[in-house]
Amino acid sequence: MLKKHPRGLVFIFFTEMWERVGFFTLMAVLVLLFLKRLKRFAR
Repeated sequence: MLKKHPRGLVFIFFTEMWERVGFFTLMAVLVLLFLKRLKRFAR
């Protein structure tokens, strides 16, 4: 099955996956930061 696809497809796939992992990691960190800040103001 892999022989039917272009050679660079694996590289593109893993690049896209790392981009998504980085994006969602950053979003999770930002959400945690915002929740921490909101908790500080809610006292």
